[in-house]
Amino acid sequence: MMAVAILALGIVISGYDRKFFTCILCFIAFGGVTLSIFHIGVEQKWWAMPKSCLTNIELPSTNPIEMLKSLNEQMKNQKIPRCDKISWYLFGLPASWWTSLAFSLATITMVWREWKIREK
Repeated sequence: MMAVAILALGIVISGYDRKFFTCILCFIAFGGVTLSIFHIGVEQKWWAMPKSCLTNIELPSTNPIEMLKSLNEQMKNQKIPRCDKISWYLFGLPASWWTSLAFSLATITMVWREWKIREK
């Protein structure tokens, strides 16, 4: 969402070719729709969550033995966040649904705007 907001602000402020940047914005927003729908699917257990959702690991060294020790220690001490658990709701809907709605509205609005500009 931040990428969409920053690029949209840049389009409004700058005098550059707005069609090019609007096209980029549409692709970013559509990517957000895709990612949020994937997240909804993970939460609803329509498909399995990716392994990247399981943990956030830092590797302090390139030495394999030290890496294994560090990984072992981090795995013992870290709570594993779950992508398949809904973390919070707003007005009865999970955050992933709101994100999907926001990205969908942004994409539709930009495509509609470009369509109307081309008709004129």
